Amino acid sequence: MLIAGEASGDTLGAELISALRERLGGREARFFGAGGPRMQAAGMEVVLDFTRNAVFGLELFKRILEYRRQFEAMVRLAVERKPDVVVGVDFGMFNSRFAQEIKKRARQSDGWRPKLVQFVSPQVWASRPWRAKKLARNLDLLLTIFPFEQSWYARRTPNLRVE
Repeated sequence: MLIAGEASGDTLGAELISALRERLGGREARFFGAGGPRMQAAGMEVVLDFTRNAVFGLELFKRILEYRRQFEAMVRLAVERKPDVVVGVDFGMFNSRFAQEIKKRARQSDGWRPKLVQFVSPQVWASRPWRAKKLARNLDLLLTIFPFEQSWYARRTPNLRVE
C-alpha cells in the first residue's frame, strides 16, 4: 500500500513502484492506495487520488472534514486488505498520522504487522526536530533523499533505520 498526496509524491511513488517491480523480477506484487495518474500508469490501483485536489494553507481548513473522511477510508482499506508494507510517499503530516494509526490498528489485530515506511523525510530537521522521535516510534524504515538526513537522524533517533 502506498499513499501520496501531491504531484511530486505521485512522481516519486511511480518511480518507486517501477524500481520495486524491476527489483522483484517476475515475482508478483500488488500496489494499491492513494496516488495520482503517474502511480496508476506505473501499475498501482489508485483507490483515492489526493493529487487532483491538493490544497495548502487556509484552504486546507475549509476541507478538513473531507480529509478526515478520506483518512478513515484509507485506514479501513488498510485494515481490510492487510498489506505487508505501507509506504507513505512525502505528504508528511498525513502519512505520519496514518503510520501511527496503522501501527495502533495492527496491535489490535491478530497477527497483522505491516512494515511502515516513509519515503521522503518530513522536514523535521528544519523546524520541528522533536518530531523525529515520533517518526522513530511509528516507522520501521525512513527513506531519505538528502545526503545529510541520515546522519541527522542517526544522532537523534539511533533506533530508526534510515537509508
